[in-house]
Amino acid sequence: MDTRAITLGRILFGIPFALFGLLHFMNAGDMTGVVPAWIPGGIFWVYVTGIGLLTGGVSIVINQYTRTGGYIIATLMIIFVLTVHLPGLFNEQTMQMAMTSFLKDLALGGGALVLAGLSPDETVSGSEI
Repeated sequence: MDTRAITLGRILFGIPFALFGLLHFMNAGDMTGVVPAWIPGGIFWVYVTGIGLLTGGVSIVINQYTRTGGYIIATLMIIFVLTVHLPGLFNEQTMQMAMTSFLKDLALGGGALVLAGLSPDETVSGSEI
């Protein structure tokens, strides 16, 4: 097993999520339009998503709580697929872009699940706290 490739792949996978998380804080007002109208609290969800992306991405990059970070990213990607991209598939004007985003986020969620599944358990004993 090539550990250098795994390390580089993990870092390259995590960096974009951490940066997207930061962008959620820097551009929160502009991102509220992406939150589906039927979900109340638009900007609140932009910040929650930013926290999830940032913490998940950073944990993957620094290789600490990587399993949890992978599960956070996978959960967010699946939520995006179901709440943002799937409804767009039923609109002729947005279908092509929604399909691209649907498949991309589905693949990223799958990759995050693989990373989480291959990461060691994160049990912490009292002496390590």
